Amino acid sequence: MQTASVRVVTGGLPDRLTAQLRSGRREVRPASSTDEALSLLRRAPGGRALVLSELFPGAGDLLAAVEADYVLEVRTLIAIVGDRTALAIALRRRGVPVVSIRGAGKRLDILLGDSARGLHRTPGRVHSRVRG
Repeated sequence: MQTASVRVVTGGLPDRLTAQLRSGRREVRPASSTDEALSLLRRAPGGRALVLSELFPGAGDLLAAVEADYVLEVRTLIAIVGDRTALAIALRRRGVPVVSIRGAGKRLDILLGDSARGLHRTPGRVHSRVRG
């Protein structure tokens, strides 16, 4: 049985971590701006994930835009890398997976693997077995 592919849009992640996220079933597209990330998400059919550094410029605005677009919100897994900013802390409280930069590759790999196998996200809540 073939696993569905997940299209991953990243923002502000180190090159090393972005490279770790690539696999045979994942298409990883780094974005350099919030507009580019939103455009990449909208063009990606099927399952998709948005993995942002907590320090990505405009991260809060990008997340608000995804939440405002109901189709994107329901079909997009969101994860934050870094756990020190107010944004990351607030998102963790809302149920968004927030992972520490240390060991992020392995944790994100588990999360994205769950996503490819049908991880279920309902508006405002992400269900995951990954803990930061």
